[in-house]
Amino acid sequence: APEIARSAHSLKSCSANVGATLLSRYCADIEASARRSDTKEARKLFARIETEHGRVQSALSAEVELLASEA
Repeated sequence: APEIARSAHSLKSCSANVGATLLSRYCADIEASARRSDTKEARKLFARIETEHGRVQSALSAEVELLASEA
């Protein structure tokens, strides 16, 4: 549980820095679950994080491509 909390905390902060608010919120949820040692709940939340992370990656990639094409 402590490692889950640390990882979720890091991803939460990074997500917030790039404006990925939903991903950041999901990470906050999993961090809180892990801090309560509720790894069962943390596992349930992981699927949401995985899906949202994919969306964020796609959006950021599209933004990078757009900026590169404008240069």
